[in-house]
Amino acid sequence: MATLWSYIPLLVTYGFWLPVIAGALLVAVHIPPFRTPALIVAASVVVGLICFQVGDNTGAKRIQKQWDAAVQRATEQGETARTDAEQSVAAEPDERSLRNDPDNRNRP
Repeated sequence: MATLWSYIPLLVTYGFWLPVIAGALLVAVHIPPFRTPALIVAASVVVGLICFQVGDNTGAKRIQKQWDAAVQRATEQGETARTDAEQSVAAEPDERSLRNDPDNRNRP
C-alpha cells in the first residue's frame, strides 16, 4: 500500500497547476466576458502538463536505454578482460616452478 509520502512528487509536480485549471474553469463558467481567455489558460496548462509528462517519460526511457547499454558494455568488457587475463596467466610458465629449483631433490 502506498503511503502519503509516495505521493509527494506527484503533488509537487501537479499540485500548483490543478487549482489553476480549476480556477480558470470557474472563471469561464461564472464570468462570461472572460470565458475565452479562461478556457485558453486552462487548455494551455493542460497541454503543457501533458507535454511535460510525455517528455519526462520519454527522457526517462532514453536514459534507461543508455544505462542498460552501458551496463551491457561493462559486462562484455569485464568478461573479455577476464578471459584475456586467464589466457595470459595460463600461457606464461611459472619461473618459480620446482623443475628449475636447484635445491629440488626429486629432480630426475
